Amino acid sequence: MLVAQSGLLESGEEVRKELLTFQTPKQRTWLLATSNFVFVLLDDEKTRARNSLIQTFFEKRKTFPLAFGSDKAAGIVKFGAEDTWWYYSFQLFPSTSRLQEAVERLVI
Repeated sequence: MLVAQSGLLESGEEVRKELLTFQTPKQRTWLLATSNFVFVLLDDEKTRARNSLIQTFFEKRKTFPLAFGSDKAAGIVKFGAEDTWWYYSFQLFPSTSRLQEAVERLVI
């Protein structure tokens, strides 16, 4: 609903799929896909207070290639469309190939 009411969608577009990529007791990161775009939502106390859960969005066709790394207890992923790295949870995606496959299913 947040993305639908953001004013960022093109006419007739709607969220088709979602993917939880990062989860801690205080924070979650979601990827949401429409027919044309991928949105990155960061849900925590600060982003809720600032009404800024939508962190970025990019054209779905620019999602790949993915780049991977790690930072302490979490993985990090970068989408082809931008230079920002995003955390992902090892308990959700124990390998980069699992995350790659999940993102591929998201954008299909």
